[in-house]
This record gives sequence, C-alpha cells and structure tokens, in this order.
Amino acid sequence: MEKIALITERRSVSVDNGSTLRDKNLLASLEVFATVDVFYNDLSGYGRWDMLRSNVSIPLDIEAVLKDQSYNRIIVSTFPVSPCFLTYAKINSGVIYYLCDSTFHMVTQYLNFKIKLISLFLAYKERQVLQLTTAAYLGQDEIDHLPKRYQSQTIIIPFHIKKSENLFDKNGFVTFAGDFSFAPNREALNEIIELAQDIDIQFKLFGSKFPDDIELPSNICFLGYAENLMDLYKGARALIYPVKYGTGVKNKVIEAMSYGIPVIGYKEAFTNIKLNEMVASNIVKNRSDFNNLLCSDLTNISLAVHDIIIKSFSKKSVAEIISCNLS
Repeated sequence: MEKIALITERRSVSVDNGSTLRDKNLLASLEVFATVDVFYNDLSGYGRWDMLRSNVSIPLDIEAVLKDQSYNRIIVSTFPVSPCFLTYAKINSGVIYYLCDSTFHMVTQYLNFKIKLISLFLAYKERQVLQLTTAAYLGQDEIDHLPKRYQSQTIIIPFHIKKSENLFDKNGFVTFAGDFSFAPNREALNEIIELAQDIDIQFKLFGSKFPDDIELPSNICFLGYAENLMDLYKGARALIYPVKYGTGVKNKVIEAMSYGIPVIGYKEAFTNIKLNEMVASNIVKNRSDFNNLLCSDLTNISLAVHDIIIKSFSKKSVAEIISCNLS
C-alpha cells in the first residue's frame, strides 16, 4: 500500500463542522488504498488578522514530515486564511494542497464590499500556491473558475457519502435545514415563505438561530435543531434549496440525495455534482418552476438521486478517483 502523510490545521472535535468533516471524509477515502499518518499543525495561537500573513514558520515536527521522503504523497489540508499557507510548498514543492473550494469561485458570487475585498486577497494567496505546487478541489466547477494557466496544476478529490435508506414519500413534506444567521439561508427562508403561500404543501424547517421577527404561514413549521437526520428526511417529498450562490459541494444536498430525497434548487445547489438528465430537471430558474416541481410526483427522481450516490459518491468510487488522480 501507498504511504501518505496528511497534515491538517483543524483538530478533530466531538461535533463536526465543515472543516473537520472534510478532513474526516478525506482520511476515510485515503485509507481505502493507502496507509495514512495524520499530523496536526496547531494554529490556535494566531488571530483573525494573521490571515494577511502567508509564510510564517511551522513547528519542527511538521517541517520534518514535509521533508520525509518515505511518504509517497504528502497532502496538506489548509485554507487561504492560514498564516502558513505558502510555507508548506516552499519547504516541499511536491506537496498537494487540499483546498476543496476555490476563492476564485467565491469572488464571482454576490458578496458585500468587505467580503469581496477579503476574497480577492485570498484569491491572490491561492494564485501564489498554484504557482508553486498542485491544489486539490472538490470538483470541476471550482477548477473552471481558476485562471486557465493554473488549471493544469489541479486535481479533483471529491467527497464520499454513504447511501442510506430511501426515506422519500411522494405525498410528504418539503424540508430545509441550516444556520439561519448565515445570510444565504436567511435569503432562502424568505423565498420559502413566499413559495409556501402559493401552494398547499407542508414545509418543515430545521436548524439553529432562527430569527425571532419572522412570522411563518400556517403550512410552515420550524422544529429546531435535528439531533437525528431521520427527522429531516423521513417522509419528505423534497429538500428545497433556493440558494443562489455558493461554492464547493453542499453537504445538505448530497446528504438528502443519499436518503433518496430529491433536491429542488437553483443551479448553485448542485455545484461540483455530476447530474444525469433526469435529476438535472430539478434545477429551477424561477418561482413557478419551484411550484411546479414541488407539486409533481418525484418518485422517479428519488430513485435517480439514490443511483447517483451509488455511482459517484460511494467510498469505493471516490477512493478510486482519488487514487487515480494522485498517481
């Protein structure tokens, strides 16, 4: 088996967030075909403004790993905000940066002025890395947003997700979950409220930080944080995802698909996911598309999204892709 070193800047925690989840997902895929040693570069001593730095010194033990020639591959899971962002590649130009999302993709989104400036600066740091070494992204949508001269400096390392029991009910409710303090989810909430007033279907919302000043129609209920994923999806006819911007892979989208739940949303809901023709018909362009799809029989689409999980997102399929792309 291959021997791989995985250096991460995110310590594992009891409740996963997007950062720790991506590392766990990568580790599980790598261990299908390789022996993996994991190393942690602790950045907890740095503050918010240290993202303006990019080449600070790293601990001697991490530097030793980067110079260790016994590893077939060395992968660093890092972010452009890291003060060590360039350090790894300057020590070892053969290191692979596991970035998942591209800040070049992010700057094309609708952002406020402050976030736009920060994103442009982080894209500059990402460009510097691509001048030095290879970067790995979740899918082709991220790579397509890079400057063309750097696209050859990339590989794809996708997520995997386990196929679960099909919980779809063609006459069931519409589900949505998220942190409602997050601006895209607040916008999605407003759109869901407007949609719900036009159709006689039950909507169930889950998540945290729900705004106190929102009055919900009678066919929408907020049920708080779901401790069990079954609560989100058992008996659902669809996951609605009216989010008009975003990068990477939406965890909730592939999670719903793994339970056989069709996802109805704008094209941004499906970034970096290869869809067949039937599932692609769930991409909407306007509110009337939402209404028409939510009121239709989605049984065949439920079967199709389950099939996509088997073919494209199983651990075995993803491990084969990663092994091929690393070779």
